[in-house]
Amino acid sequence: MKQCIFGAMISIVGFTEQRGSRFYNSAAVIHRAELLGVYSKAFSGSRYEKEAFTFGTRFPVFKARGVAFGVVICADSTPLEPSLLLAERGAKIIFAPHYNYIEMPHMNDHRLRVRNNHIARAVENDCWVVRANSVTAPLRKMGEYEGFGYGDSFILDNRGVPQAEAGLFTTGWITADAPKKELMKR
Repeated sequence: MKQCIFGAMISIVGFTEQRGSRFYNSAAVIHRAELLGVYSKAFSGSRYEKEAFTFGTRFPVFKARGVAFGVVICADSTPLEPSLLLAERGAKIIFAPHYNYIEMPHMNDHRLRVRNNHIARAVENDCWVVRANSVTAPLRKMGEYEGFGYGDSFILDNRGVPQAEAGLFTTGWITADAPKKELMKR
């Protein structure tokens, strides 16, 4: 594994994890070619997911480069408890990877609710929140309905203020400078 041009990047890689006969929607946390750990999604985002996966009950905090952080996958960012547990355990950044594929009539309501949930998680837990979401082709049929992935990736500071945003239907890299002193305080 090579270092990216930004230095010793931390990668969060989503995958379907099999443990025995059960499947989990999980994310591997990797730093300097070392697996720091795995987080498994705790809350279902759809009935399809509920039928296909077993859900995790652990909310691990990882540490790299002196900063403690956690991961919540998609629907895990809606309830208060996952982010609260991570913050209580010392996390200063919460990474929230998503793969939203939303029906056309519900897209804007979903986008506003999700964004407001992330702002609330940042403020109530005094954490930075980094949301990455997919962009998919509109009107592609997936399951029983047509919809699309709208993107809207962003980085919020601990006051819920956007420090970087990709925008709707936009792919690419976004970065923000978080004060290391703030991220390392207890």
